[in-house]
Amino acid sequence: MEKTNEDRAELVNAMAERTGGDVAEGFRQGVMTPRLYRECLDRCAECKDTEACKRLLAEERFGDAPEYCENKDQLKAFEERLRKAIG
Repeated sequence: MEKTNEDRAELVNAMAERTGGDVAEGFRQGVMTPRLYRECLDRCAECKDTEACKRLLAEERFGDAPEYCENKDQLKAFEERLRKAIG
């Protein structure tokens, strides 16, 4: 089953929160842009293990993104930029 934009946004936002980022705050701070967010959504659409992602997010709310996450590196970089912006 293909993920809708809403499904992808929910997963990307939840995974960002898991790794210590807040997408809405990232937009406010200027460290998340519409282009970067769209790229994250597009990578999420390519994920082959959506069900594992959903299970992980239901069980554990904090930690690194799993190895299979297509956005792992981007979310880590986002969290670091956000932390610097907030101070």
